[in-house]
Amino acid sequence: MIDESQFNQSVQLVHQLAENQQYEEAAQIQKSLCQQAEQLYGVQDPIVAWSYKSLGNFFRMSGQLKEAEKAAMHGSLMTRLMVGTNDPLYASDLINIGWVFRDKKEFSDARDLFHEAIRILKFNDSIETPDGINALFSLAICCVLLGSHAEADQARTDAKVLFHKCPEHVTAYFSGLIDLARANNEAGLPTKFISLMEEFNIEAPPQLLRLAQK
Repeated sequence: MIDESQFNQSVQLVHQLAENQQYEEAAQIQKSLCQQAEQLYGVQDPIVAWSYKSLGNFFRMSGQLKEAEKAAMHGSLMTRLMVGTNDPLYASDLINIGWVFRDKKEFSDARDLFHEAIRILKFNDSIETPDGINALFSLAICCVLLGSHAEADQARTDAKVLFHKCPEHVTAYFSGLIDLARANNEAGLPTKFISLMEEFNIEAPPQLLRLAQK
């Protein structure tokens, strides 16, 4: 049986693979980590729920949407059993499931999940977090793709207000701006990205520079 030290080493390896965008390889290792986490910590443990959530993200990033939905749903069920359905941890799970639905082009269902995540975060005074910004931009993108441009504009405005309150969430904010610009088919993303960063006098994190160059 794997011990906790070996488990943590494997987690670090998965993070390195993900940073190098080797999502299929990361998913394969993460799948084993989910089983190992259950053996180490028991089924109802936050680390186990997080492991399945991460597995869902890696499957989604590698285009394996059926497997992504299955893993994300399983992680969400575990979170629900631990903390219920009105906790920020559950809101985070809803955002991840919403991303899967969005990638599957099930935009209405994804929008409903982002609405619910935002409601939960506001109820818990946890909207001023990266999850809050992620949920608002994800909602805006779905609204754009559904043709609900007024709602999309409001969600983007709300995200901007949050960022002004919490500038430390720069990665979530600017990655959301880039994704929304893509949904709007806006041209010149690298130039737009650089000018936005300069506007806030913030040095762009490497991962966001890579996003802007795609």
